[in-house]
Amino acid sequence: MRQLLVPIDPDNQALTRSAIAEVVRLYRQEPVGVRLVRVQPRLTSHVAMFFGPRELHALQLQAGTEDLRFAQSLLDAAGVPYHSTVLVGRSAETIARAARDYGCDSIVVGD
Repeated sequence: MRQLLVPIDPDNQALTRSAIAEVVRLYRQEPVGVRLVRVQPRLTSHVAMFFGPRELHALQLQAGTEDLRFAQSLLDAAGVPYHSTVLVGRSAETIARAARDYGCDSIVVGD
């Protein structure tokens, strides 16, 4: 089964909606595995110094989880199963690494 990675940018719902529409189209042609990914940027050392490592991780996980909700609701409405992941790092590098780690065949982004 093909595996699709869908990076989510919460600041651009039009791109998210477009990417999810493509995923739904592909899923209806043949079952595909779907992995939603939200990459949270690393915080600057000035901000990070006010939090412990666990608290910082929890805050980034919570923010990333909230960022995924719109895409999840679209996939839920379409009946497409998926897995969601929140990662921390530089966007392009983290997305490429996630695609390799999860064995994804394609990265789907909106247009």
